[in-house]
Amino acid sequence: MCFLSLEELDDLEVLHVMDSEDIRKEMEEMDNMTCLERIKYALEGLPEDKRAIGEALYNKLEFLDDTLAKLQADVEQGGVIELFRQGRSQYNRERPALKSYNTTLQRYIAVVKQIIDLLPKQDAADLKDELMDFVTL
Repeated sequence: MCFLSLEELDDLEVLHVMDSEDIRKEMEEMDNMTCLERIKYALEGLPEDKRAIGEALYNKLEFLDDTLAKLQADVEQGGVIELFRQGRSQYNRERPALKSYNTTLQRYIAVVKQIIDLLPKQDAADLKDELMDFVTL
């Protein structure tokens, strides 16, 4: 994978595999990719013996990503705390959607770590940096 800025790309003199215009187009496409699309792109380079595992993990990651989006929307709409009533008692508690969101996020991060462990070292390092930027937003 190539994670150079367009300016850094112009400074490179030796590009034997692809011409600079092809690399520029690919980099522009990567800039427009979502986090999941970048992961899928990184998994395309896996050796055959790891590809099935990578695809299975990616499918789980897609499900977790969709679930996180739904839970996030629920939390944004309903807030993080709700008034809970049971008989005559009532108190504030954490909304179940928030609890589910936090648990799902932990699972998401665990699956991402498993995917990173499958990748070659350089691809893994690049993807890990991008994902850490995403998680810490």
